[in-house]
This record gives sequence, structure tokens and C-alpha cells, in this order.
Amino acid sequence: MNIQAGDRHPLFDKIAEIAGIIFEHGWAEAFGGNISVRLTDVERDELIGEFPFLLPTGRLEEKHAIPDLAGLSVLIKASGARMRQLRRRPEPYLLLMEFGDNGVEYVLRASEPGERKPSSEYLTHLAVQAAKRGDLERRFILHAHTTGLNKLGHLETDYKRFSRLLRDTSPETAELIPEGVAFIDYIRPGTIDLARATADSLKRKRLAVWRCHGSVAVGPDLDSCLDLLEIADNAAEMCADLWGKRDSWQSPWNPKDKGSGGPVGFF
Repeated sequence: MNIQAGDRHPLFDKIAEIAGIIFEHGWAEAFGGNISVRLTDVERDELIGEFPFLLPTGRLEEKHAIPDLAGLSVLIKASGARMRQLRRRPEPYLLLMEFGDNGVEYVLRASEPGERKPSSEYLTHLAVQAAKRGDLERRFILHAHTTGLNKLGHLETDYKRFSRLLRDTSPETAELIPEGVAFIDYIRPGTIDLARATADSLKRKRLAVWRCHGSVAVGPDLDSCLDLLEIADNAAEMCADLWGKRDSWQSPWNPKDKGSGGPVGFF
């Protein structure tokens, strides 16, 4: 990509756009929600000049060890940053995180001076990015406090039923998320346990739901990640709204019998 001097990198424009949509959905109260991108070598070279301020070298604790981080460059939302700030001008609220050859020590680069830390969910982002390194179809990660999925997580706790409910509520869910969603029971936010559970779940899925917390989507770009969140959350909202009528609710569409209506059958 040929970036002219003085031009804003299109990645910043896309981050600002998606952050604004997440905020308008009401999925990013206060500091909620985060974004990361595993940069290609070309992107890293294009963006390095935007982050001239070096912060003290960091090091993952032994108990937080994550394999396959060596040499990765990850653009990630800073801790304490709000999505409504990113939608106006994302650069000051992002950090460039670069791992050395040992995969343990990392350098943080910022666009402005001052102390910064990566997102409180940085362990999850790193675990997923490391697990997917080399996979260009899953190098973008979007996390949001998706309200419909959170509602349904209070109502349905069985992970198989949860995924089937989403699939059978909407034809879009079945067509566009045919593999279903991963459902992770509540684990304390920001922990290595949550990071490992999420990375493991996303080996087979593109969307993981953190029960009563939010959801995490991976994809080849941020638009694809947002698609997954919106499709699943819309289906979850319908499930939650119909929960009190579950004994009589019938779906006009059933993936096992396309064209004829009938009970969804999973309540």
C-alpha cells in the first residue's frame, strides 16, 4: 500500500468507524470493548512512524506464558481508552506491541508521550493472535459487551443449547455462522484462564461468547468481526424477548426443514 506523507493510514479510519458503531450499539460502556490487529510486516513498517514514543520494556510473567508470540507485532487498544474516543481519533488510544525473539519480552510504542498499558484483556488478545499466527483470515479481533448475548447468557447456561438457539432463531445465523458459536461459562475478566479458554474455543469457531460479559469475534477484517457480533446478538435479542413464550413459540424457519415452519424445539 502506498501511503503518502501526511495521509492517515486506512487502518485508523476503519478502527474509528467500527469503534463508533460499537459505541452507538451500546456495547462499549465506559472502557468496555477492545480491538486488536496482528500486523503484517508491511503494515508494521507503514505504521511504525505513527508510534514514535517507546515505553518501558514489558515482560510476561511465567504464569502468563503464551506460546508462539515471538516476533509478533500487535496493534491493540490501550487500557482506559473509550470506544467513543477511538471513533473520533484512534491513534492516541492505541498501542503497538512488539515481541522479541524469546516471545516473553515486548516493547510498547505509543503515538503520544505518557504512561500507557495495553487493554485489560490483552492476555486474551495475545493468546488468540498467537494461536492464529500465519492465518490471515483471523488476524483481527473485536470484543464488545453485546447486550443480547449477555441477556441470553443469563437465561440459558447449557453451551450446546445456547448455540442451537442462535442457529435456529434466524436464517442469517445458520447461513453466516454455520459452525455455531463457542460458549464460555463465566471466568474472571482479564485472566490467563479466560485467555486460554478463548484461544482454545476459537480454534474451531469465529465467535466466542463470554457468559454475561460479552463476546469476541475473529476475522480477516473488522467488518467481518462486526458482522458476527451483530448477527449473533440480533438472534440472542429475539431469543431473550421470546423466552417467556417459549412453550408456544414457533419459528417460521427451521434449518433442518427449510421452507416449513415449526417449533424450534430447543427451549
